[in-house]
Amino acid sequence: MAESKKTILIADDEPKVADTLRMILENAGYRTLVAHNGEEAARLISKSAPDAVLLDVILPAMDGVEVAIQACRSAPNCKVLLFSGQPDAAELLAQASSRGYSFEILAKPARPKELLQRIGELLAR
Repeated sequence: MAESKKTILIADDEPKVADTLRMILENAGYRTLVAHNGEEAARLISKSAPDAVLLDVILPAMDGVEVAIQACRSAPNCKVLLFSGQPDAAELLAQASSRGYSFEILAKPARPKELLQRIGELLAR
């Protein structure tokens, strides 16, 4: 069970993926927020300051890497885990790296056990 109900923001433009991730995380004891585009995710991060964000790299309105960078600025204690099945994610991560940001990435599709393990490790840091 997640200690003291940590809040995780899930940002994925595919509703079925977002709902599945929400269900997995809530069943493990986390509170969740869901966004379906980058701008919505950035708004929720600055408004709610979640403990962690699970961001699809390729999002409409603002890509996940840009949202991750904004999260680091607006909610410095928020942990970031990027999530992608797209080959162009590597280019976006390289751009973030050139700006001084380094993010972990989880490949889609991830098994629930792997997802929960990575989220747990991230929150433990």
